[in-house]
Amino acid sequence: MKLITVYLENGIQLEIQLNYLLIERILINNELVSSKGSLFGRVHAFNHEGHFYKVILTAGAFGWWLDIYRDGMPIIESAKHGCLFLLGIGITLILLLEFVYKHFN
Repeated sequence: MKLITVYLENGIQLEIQLNYLLIERILINNELVSSKGSLFGRVHAFNHEGHFYKVILTAGAFGWWLDIYRDGMPIIESAKHGCLFLLGIGITLILLLEFVYKHFN
C-alpha cells in the first residue's frame, strides 16, 4: 500500500510503501533503496546519486508521521502531536477528582 509519493527536483520520485506484513519500502524512481520491517516506524538511511537521504517513519495513535531529509536538510517534517500530553491531563484530572471525592465524603 502506498503511503505517499514525493516529487523532488530533477525528476526524482520518492515513494514510501507499507505492506500488510508491516514491511516499509522506500523506492526512488521505482527502484528499491531501502526495506525494513517495523511495527511502530523506522529510520531508513541510504545514498542515491551522490545525496544522503534519511526517511523517518513513525506510527502514532492518530496515523503516521513522516520526515524526509536530504544531505541533512529537511524536505518534509511532520508536526508531531502525540497523545501523551492529553493522557497526562486525563490522569491528573482523575487523580484530582478522586482526591476531591475522598476529601468531601
